Amino acid sequence: MKDDNKTKMQLISELTELRAQNAALEKSITGHISAELVAEESSRYAESIVETVRESLLVLNAEMKIISANRNFYRIFNVTPGETIGSFIYDLGNKQWDIPKLRELLEETLPKEEAFDDLEVTRNFQDIGYKIMLLNARQVYRQDIGAKLILLAIEDITERKQVEEELQQEQLFSKSIINSLPNIFFLYNYPECKLVGWNKRHETELGYTADELKDRHVMDFHAPENNELIMTAIKTVMEIGHGSVEDVLVTKDGRQIPYLSYAVRFESKGKSYLLGICEDITERKQVETRLMGAMADLERSNKDLEQFAYVASHDLQEPLRMVSSYTQLLAKHYDGRLDEKAKKFMDYAVDGAVRMQILINDLLTYSRIGTRGTPLETTDTHALLGEAIRNLAAMIEEKRAIITNDNLPTVRADASQLMQVFQNLISNAIKFQGEKVPRIHVSAQEKVSEWVFSIRDNGIGIDRQYGDRVFVIFQRLHTRQDYPGTGIGLALCKRIVERHGGRIWFESKPGMGSKFFFSITKSAKEV
Repeated sequence: MKDDNKTKMQLISELTELRAQNAALEKSITGHISAELVAEESSRYAESIVETVRESLLVLNAEMKIISANRNFYRIFNVTPGETIGSFIYDLGNKQWDIPKLRELLEETLPKEEAFDDLEVTRNFQDIGYKIMLLNARQVYRQDIGAKLILLAIEDITERKQVEEELQQEQLFSKSIINSLPNIFFLYNYPECKLVGWNKRHETELGYTADELKDRHVMDFHAPENNELIMTAIKTVMEIGHGSVEDVLVTKDGRQIPYLSYAVRFESKGKSYLLGICEDITERKQVETRLMGAMADLERSNKDLEQFAYVASHDLQEPLRMVSSYTQLLAKHYDGRLDEKAKKFMDYAVDGAVRMQILINDLLTYSRIGTRGTPLETTDTHALLGEAIRNLAAMIEEKRAIITNDNLPTVRADASQLMQVFQNLISNAIKFQGEKVPRIHVSAQEKVSEWVFSIRDNGIGIDRQYGDRVFVIFQRLHTRQDYPGTGIGLALCKRIVERHGGRIWFESKPGMGSKFFFSITKSAKEV
């Protein structure tokens, strides 16, 4: 703007000089054009130029009186030539221009310097209201009249100043928001990758002053060994428009803080930038470390428990077989010589030994699910269902159970264990039937990432309050007299399904049957 004003003032000065040179032009022009015509044409040319500029222009004599003004001055300041020409500049409009700084510049500085530029004046004018004016002045010499004149250009910059103020307020507002962020904010140019914008958090967290942060390269805040990781992440953001990376930020004193950085590509005035925030994940990392430690401890504990259960059940087999064998030998040897009471006691002992044997075998099976299973492989579940039904043939025939099924999928599974799940769920459906003929239907439904199997029956049902208890090992909802078994079947199913990365649950109402569900993921991996 300053350079533009100088150019315009220089133009006006040159035009003024042009008027003074009219006499010389008269001598150089020959033919039929008179000296008066040359002067007139030259003057009109100069006047047309002056009238096209957007500033208000005044010409003052040495006494600071206005001797000329352009139309823009009259229009903007709402005055007439009669009110203007011959008036002192300080008296114009009830002395509204009697500004100490302007008087000093016009009467003291200008005679010495021959010019002054960009004096900003703020006034609440009587007729035109609040205005912000930019004043520029030049001192020129008129040869034709042998006197010095002052050219004064007045530009109304009120609207521009208001826009600048609004932009400044918006910038302050945006800056206050950015500085209030709990995370580090950054703005890097690209491809230079130098820091050109940041917030207070960036300074306090990393320990740098504002002067120290300016134009620092992005890798000044990261460990050298992570250079490839960071630069690859930046390239990704610039290619697709957004991205994130997990790394550590290095403070000024060398400390490393775990951070997760999010960034987007930002374009402005033909230049590219990387804009984003860094979130401190120290606490999350600490939780993850503790969780990983707890999981490792749990895994060791589970392995120890599995080993203990296996060893305990295996080592109990031999003495239990001895108790059972000798109890049966006693019953056989003394058959007929024991009274009814002694015989009854002997039967209790044999029955207890047999039940203990069953419990130990179940416990041994339960402990081997995670350690003795086979690797997961492609498995036809329709064939597994058929095998389970064949294993239960005697029970099915005895209860006259009717078993139907839909088409079943092929999944990744341990075939032997998954067959056991079908077998346990179907045998339960037959066992807990009441007086009805058992009707059981097996189906599977495909989901986005898993297959959900269901076994529906018309049995006695289960109260929802026992929803968690039924899957706990050795937990029973009925007496052995009502329904035989050890209470381990559903616990085995749960353990097997979880090994396949799935889950098991049921829907039921007492007296209205049950529907058991279990899921197998399409990309099942052993857990």
